[in-house]
Amino acid sequence: MTIIENHWIKAKLHPRGAALDELIYKPFDRNIIMPCSDRASGFHYANTIVGPIANRIRNAQFEIEGQSYQVEKNEGENCLHSGSQGLSELDWTLEEASSSHARFLITLADNHAGFPGPSRFSATYQLEESSISILLNAHSENLNYFNLTPHLYFNLDDAPNINNHKLQLDAQTYLETCKDKLPI
Repeated sequence: MTIIENHWIKAKLHPRGAALDELIYKPFDRNIIMPCSDRASGFHYANTIVGPIANRIRNAQFEIEGQSYQVEKNEGENCLHSGSQGLSELDWTLEEASSSHARFLITLADNHAGFPGPSRFSATYQLEESSISILLNAHSENLNYFNLTPHLYFNLDDAPNINNHKLQLDAQTYLETCKDKLPI
C-alpha cells in the first residue's frame, strides 16, 4: 500500500491494477470512492486501471494491418476490459513515490492475453491542491490499440452504496450501443 497525501486529500494506492483504494477528502473526513473489499480474488475492476482495451471488444477479436488477434471471451461472445489477464488484474510495480505523487509501471509481453506487444504502461497519481490527477501512458513495440481508463466508483454522499446517486450530462451527442453494450 502506498499513500500520497496533502492538506486536502489522502490517497491510498495498491499495486494490483494500480488501484486507487481510498480517496479521503479531508474536509469531509471520508472516503469518496467505493472500496473494493478483496483485491486478492480475481476480476475486480473497481478503482483499478483498466486496459489495454477498456470496454468491450466485439466477438473478442480485432485486426491490425491485416493481422487478426483473438482475445478472451469473458462476457458472452465479447471481451470485457481485456479479460482475466487485463491490466486491472495484474500487479504493477511502484517505480517512484513521494508525498504528492506515485508512478506505477507494468510491461506485457508480446501476445499477452492475445494482444500484440511488447507493451509498457504507466499510471501516475498526482496531488494538486484540492484535486488528484491520473496520467496514463502506453507504448508498444508494434502497432497497437490502447484504450486505458481509471475505473473509479465515486460515492459522493455518506450512503453505504451509490444506488441513490443521480447523474445528468448535458450532451448534444452520445454514442449509441446495442443490447450487448457495443457501439452501433
